[in-house]
Amino acid sequence: MTRPRVLLLTAVLLLLGTAVFWMLRRSRGAETPGNIILETLKGNSLSPPAPAPPRRTSPRPPDPAAIPAMVRDTNWQVRLRAAGVLAENPGIPAPRKAELLLDALQQEINSPAPLPSPAGSYLPLTGVIRLHYVHLIEDLGANASAPARAAISRQTGLAREWASIAWGASGAQDAAAPLRELLRTSRDPEIRMAAAYFLGQLGDRSAVGDLKQALSDQATAQVKSDAGEPPRSLYPVREQAAGALGTLGLEVERNGNTFTAK
Repeated sequence: MTRPRVLLLTAVLLLLGTAVFWMLRRSRGAETPGNIILETLKGNSLSPPAPAPPRRTSPRPPDPAAIPAMVRDTNWQVRLRAAGVLAENPGIPAPRKAELLLDALQQEINSPAPLPSPAGSYLPLTGVIRLHYVHLIEDLGANASAPARAAISRQTGLAREWASIAWGASGAQDAAAPLRELLRTSRDPEIRMAAAYFLGQLGDRSAVGDLKQALSDQATAQVKSDAGEPPRSLYPVREQAAGALGTLGLEVERNGNTFTAK
């Protein structure tokens, strides 16, 4: 991951908490983060622009030796900065990067970012950040498989479920069965949503039955409007299940919020 890409993605996370529902459905290159930021600043300006501040040099990245403590910090911003440094540092072996990102993911569950859903999104910022870490793990590919599986063995509850999502994101075919189980049984709609997506990415045709069942998942979400309009509802698990079935080659017909696989 290049340095500009990491900085832009981190800026989007910090300023917007973008709707990750679309991050999962679309390729991450579909929209330019810089354009999103410019439009958001333009639409939310409350006062005339101030004179440009004196130019400052970028802060020096932390010493790699400090990263393990940073990813376990209780401050979500510190963890996010550490993740950005990990992504752009070629000197850290990929499996070690995965271990540290999994630590950041677990700590995000233990000490979640306290901000609510921003306008245009239904996920709270902590949900955005969790999926950001999962996508960074996805970028590591097979190098992240063994660290993710090890994380599953030592974690419980929601942290274990997110570690299973990370395992699926690594591309490990063995992760398909646990993802199918999560899609059927997890109480967390973000987990079910992500499980459906990665089952499609893994090309797991044995998941077709579970994905069809998920087309009637009852989880709903409210998307806030920044234009004074009433919130609108969506069904994130159904959306991701429909997308996964499409990836697997099935046709899915949509009528409002009702999805039917043919």
